[in-house]
Amino acid sequence: MDVDEEGGRQDPGILYLYVDCPTMMRCFYGGSLPYNSTHGALITNLPPYQKDVSLGEVCRGLRQASGFFGYEDVIRSAYFAALSVPGYFVKLDGQMELTSTKGKSLTFDLYASNQLRLEPGALVRHGECKFGME
Repeated sequence: MDVDEEGGRQDPGILYLYVDCPTMMRCFYGGSLPYNSTHGALITNLPPYQKDVSLGEVCRGLRQASGFFGYEDVIRSAYFAALSVPGYFVKLDGQMELTSTKGKSLTFDLYASNQLRLEPGALVRHGECKFGME
């Protein structure tokens, strides 16, 4: 159920939650989202196979965007849950700004919800992230 490598279908309605493996499995089997930010559950449109961004940079961006200590260790965001939940999340005013491995500035949208129960079928994929190397 892992996401396809680059070149796979990209659905703009799919948003991504970055977590550790046990949390990702709780989302999948338990049907709930973690409280991973000051806004509740924080997700983004950054795809988990973005080759020009390192996992360390993603963690930095998530830590800065979430105001949450949980992203101090890169293993805390090495897994993802892909969600299709139209209308469930509110787009935040701020964005996550990352620097690519080539020094380019990249910007991704952020979304949040304080409703932590997932509807059946909302989790469409999950797996290990495939970000680039630092």
